[in-house]
Amino acid sequence: MKIHQILSTVFAAACLSNCASITRGTTDALVVKSNPDQADVRVTRVDKPLTKKELSSNSNDGQTITGKTPATFKLQRKGEYNVQLSKADYKSTETRVTNHVSGMGGTAMAGNVIVGGLIGLGVDAASGATKDLTPNPIEIILQKR
Repeated sequence: MKIHQILSTVFAAACLSNCASITRGTTDALVVKSNPDQADVRVTRVDKPLTKKELSSNSNDGQTITGKTPATFKLQRKGEYNVQLSKADYKSTETRVTNHVSGMGGTAMAGNVIVGGLIGLGVDAASGATKDLTPNPIEIILQKR
């Protein structure tokens, strides 16, 4: 009986261990700040159209997400975005947001390989759960015109 419990525990750990999709999720909170604040923020996705989940943040046209600084947007970890800031009497700026494999995501991926979770490895890689958006946070000092 004891060996059965040990094997069950090892099997459960192998199935769930370090799976980034479970521990980190597929979205990341992108923080946008400016000085002065209350700048208009416009986020567009570069690599493909925004998902319904991303658009639920705040969209007025179905193609962009908008807000005012300071702002936080829930975006897909594997996406690439352009973030535009504008404010009356200040120069507009644009920042490209990309992604990279994060330390925690890499650890989760290694855990999948070591424990033998090839399915988890594939899911994590396809979903982008191993990645982080960069730069994050975006902090811009707006320049007067």
